[in-house]
Amino acid sequence: VMANLPFEVWVRDLDDRCVMQNPASVALWGDIIGKGLEDLGLDADTLPVWQENNRRTLAGEVQHSETEVTIRGQKHYFYSVAAPIRSGGTMRGIVGTNIDVTEQKMAEIALRKSEERFSQAFRANPAALNISTLDDGTLIDVNPGFLEFSGFTRDEVIGHTAEALNMV
Repeated sequence: VMANLPFEVWVRDLDDRCVMQNPASVALWGDIIGKGLEDLGLDADTLPVWQENNRRTLAGEVQHSETEVTIRGQKHYFYSVAAPIRSGGTMRGIVGTNIDVTEQKMAEIALRKSEERFSQAFRANPAALNISTLDDGTLIDVNPGFLEFSGFTRDEVIGHTAEALNMV
């Protein structure tokens, strides 16, 4: 089952050494059986976060996290889950997954940058611009040019239609 999962699955013992990993994990990290987190070449910001997550998991907590990691010069973003492994009430180790969400994260970053550029252009444009809903034309944003042209304040126009403001 582990071998067929399209994301990393790994198991660590009580000494935080990897004792099992699936092919997706091997493809990204190489063979890390017997290695601790300090052997993975993690950057100075990521290593202590992962160590703390594993410590808390060994204390019995399930950990969910999102991490940015550079591996062999390439940036990756992971959604990770780590859970304790217990047998008969005895802690045996931890099992975890790293799901590569790099593509999604890069799309989110690109969208955020695009929204920032649009917002800057919208605010800086001297023309009277507004953004309104498609259904009834309720104003949801206006730029300074709109306020100067209309003579209204932002609070007076947001949530109203141009018709209600007698602007049509």
